[in-house]
Amino acid sequence: MKRLMFIGPSQCGKTSLTQSLRGEALHYKKTQAIEWSPMAIDIR
Repeated sequence: MKRLMFIGPSQCGKTSLTQSLRGEALHYKKTQAIEWSPMAIDIR
């Protein structure tokens, strides 16, 4: 299994892109946390 890791500055769309790729509804929550999923590692 492979995972994607998106790296970029704040507010460039990393979380929105990850949610879109997973087919999730977009929700916005500003935190400084790492979220692991089977497909991606999302650093918020």
